[in-house]
Amino acid sequence: MNYKIVKEHYQLDKKEIDSIAAIIITPNNDSIIRDISCFMPHHGILIFKNGKCSYFDICFGCRHFITSKDIKLSDELDDKTWNALESFFRNRKLNYELTENDLETKDNN
Repeated sequence: MNYKIVKEHYQLDKKEIDSIAAIIITPNNDSIIRDISCFMPHHGILIFKNGKCSYFDICFGCRHFITSKDIKLSDELDDKTWNALESFFRNRKLNYELTENDLETKDNN
């Protein structure tokens, strides 16, 4: 990994891994899906296992993500899941490119 380009990083313990896994596999229950296409991911999850690296690149601005081919997830998360995911990052002080109002504004939409 090229740590020169990484602004913030945090290594998860087992309990945190279980927590974020539960968040990102939550089924989408929203009836309205918003589509904004900025896709400038400033957050990500890297998974190192058996000498391989998998990734989950996240853009909280437009609420889209991409993953490595070995990660199979629904391509759309509901608002509750996006809020939980953003809170997960914020609670670990991983706030790069997240403004104070982002989560509050999205909760009110």
